[in-house]
Amino acid sequence: MSHNPRVKELLNQLTKFTTDESLRVGEPGHLDERTRSLVLLAAAVCSDSPTRTFGSIVASARRAGVTDQEVLGVLFSLAPTVGESRLVSVTPRISKALGYDVDRALEIG
Repeated sequence: MSHNPRVKELLNQLTKFTTDESLRVGEPGHLDERTRSLVLLAAAVCSDSPTRTFGSIVASARRAGVTDQEVLGVLFSLAPTVGESRLVSVTPRISKALGYDVDRALEIG
């Protein structure tokens, strides 16, 4: 474990669920926007977020340089952890955020 005092302080804050402004706005050593976007996407999948949330996360991820293939990479990486049913549930919402209506395509196809 790191002996960095700031890391210990942040872990203590998270444990007590008392966060200061630096946790919300970031500080040196925190994730870059690109990585943060991918983590947020994974968290949204795990928490079964609504379409609106996926839209916001995907838009931010794209601004940070994340590609559609990387978004799919997150989904495939999560498959063993979250299971097929969760992926089947969230994929239409993510596809809409990517600008593709998979539900409609499957109805037509």
